[in-house]
Amino acid sequence: MHWINVHTPVRKLGELALVGAAGHLVVRCATRVLGSNTARNLVVGAVADGIVLSRWVGETVEGARLRAGDLRAQALATLGEQVPPPTTPGSGHIGDSGHGHGGDNHGS
Repeated sequence: MHWINVHTPVRKLGELALVGAAGHLVVRCATRVLGSNTARNLVVGAVADGIVLSRWVGETVEGARLRAGDLRAQALATLGEQVPPPTTPGSGHIGDSGHGHGGDNHGS
């Protein structure tokens, strides 16, 4: 008869419970020390900064994608190959495929 070692899962569960309780205490103490409005303002400010940063990253990535596409198109043209139409970000399609997606009716 083989016994399943229950000590390891129970130990991990206990460790997770202790970490969760410690995290709760840290947040609770920080809220009391900083005051609820100050803590909330810090979190709101951090989220706002994150939104601004994500927008900047998105614009930077889109600009890099466009420049890379221009370079690729120029390289293909230099080789005498036909340059495919640009893709729409996120669609995975090249050019107009002639079929609809939901509300789009591109010749369906």
